[in-house]
Amino acid sequence: MVEKIMSYYFEKEQDISEKKTLIKAAKEVGLDAKEYLEGNENVERVKNEISEAHLKGVSGVPAFIVNGKYLISGARETEDWVDMLENLGYKPQ
Repeated sequence: MVEKIMSYYFEKEQDISEKKTLIKAAKEVGLDAKEYLEGNENVERVKNEISEAHLKGVSGVPAFIVNGKYLISGARETEDWVDMLENLGYKPQ
């Protein structure tokens, strides 16, 4: 689902803050998101997750948190990922 949403945003230039866009994306991966998105039962959970992301420094997408503490923001080339991960002690296999 995350890949589909990113595709809608970056490739299809769709507004992923619109419910109809999310419902369509969910349907494409076999999910029924209409009831989930139109209900209020998950509002607090989503607000909490957004707050947690902001506390970690996330302000947009894509954003990656490595080992729960290193924030990597923005689209990166493969070479950049290799350099960053090597700096964190990971070695390519």
